[in-house]
Amino acid sequence: MSTPDSSPSSANAVDEAAASLDAAFHAALARHTGSMSMVSPWLAGLDWAMHLAMSPGKRLALARLAWQQGEQFARYATECLMAGPGPARQCIEPPARDRRFADPEWLRFPFNLLHQGFLLNEQWWQQATHEVWGVEKHHADLVAFGTRQWLDMFSPGNLLPANPVVLQRTLQEHGLNLLRGASFAQDDLKRASTHEPVAGTEAFDVGDRK
Repeated sequence: MSTPDSSPSSANAVDEAAASLDAAFHAALARHTGSMSMVSPWLAGLDWAMHLAMSPGKRLALARLAWQQGEQFARYATECLMAGPGPARQCIEPPARDRRFADPEWLRFPFNLLHQGFLLNEQWWQQATHEVWGVEKHHADLVAFGTRQWLDMFSPGNLLPANPVVLQRTLQEHGLNLLRGASFAQDDLKRASTHEPVAGTEAFDVGDRK
């Protein structure tokens, strides 16, 4: 004879309550993670790191590339110091579609050293996150994408003291551009906290290419 606690209807109610709790928790979590899984990046990173650790040939190639880049950058830095403040050549050309350092001011010392060193570092990480034996393609793509995002956070173009274009604009506008930027950032934070769309996107519909 079944007791009230062990009846099928009671078990179904518990299962439904558990499912509702999980759904509510994940919905709340998604609002703070952009609906992205918090587990997937860790699994991808572990997959990449473990297979890289078991690939001595790949690690040897990366060490060789780092040594070559170090020598290349040292020669370039010496040339820049001897050339003075004028524009200098580039030791590494950015990709054709990369416009981050297209302004001629980036070719002047010391900003040339900053952005060329960054591009060399970016090149090394591109090699490190691609063609690692055994890594699932989805995980490899996720690691490569995440690495690019982290590198971009520390790009000279995103750092005020290291960006000659922004420094020049700041001098021209007596700092008003920084005040505008702070105002935009404050508005973005406010919209994010209230789950409002980004400013300027209200008139766009998802899937509409007009």
